[in-house]
Amino acid sequence: MKIEKKESWSNLAYSIVGIIGYWRHGEELFGLVLASLGVLSFYYHFTKTHQKGDWFGMQLALAGCTGLILNNDWSWFFLILYLTMYGFFFMGKLGVYIETGIVSVIAAMACYYVYGFWELLYALIIFGTALWVRSIDDKPHSEYHDAWGHTAWHFLTAIGFYVLVYGLTW
Repeated sequence: MKIEKKESWSNLAYSIVGIIGYWRHGEELFGLVLASLGVLSFYYHFTKTHQKGDWFGMQLALAGCTGLILNNDWSWFFLILYLTMYGFFFMGKLGVYIETGIVSVIAAMACYYVYGFWELLYALIIFGTALWVRSIDDKPHSEYHDAWGHTAWHFLTAIGFYVLVYGLTW
């Protein structure tokens, strides 16, 4: 079992962006969900155990961010609702890509509803680029295998979460 050092430490990007969001906008939930994602994903990549925790962290961050986009007064309710749904219905049964896709579509619709087309497009470009760069590492016979694609994924998606919630207000 190979410990993925660069993939582990790159998860600090989530915690740093969460702290920036909390510091700039006073959003405790944003800091909490991104810090949780950073810790869960770090733990998985460092120990190569509990991959569902890594996946859960990503979905948790998407759900928390969606709640923040829609309405700060209801953000904790939305997060609790999602955790309840996850616990009763999903729990990895649908597969990580389907489950994360469902939450991603909800987050994208919320971003469009609140910020409009351009902010959604910026977030989609960031997440799309992250997914493309991440996929480079998935080609085992490629000359680019282990080319830091997954590490770049962590940095880009951390920025994407910020844009998804706050638009381009730094």
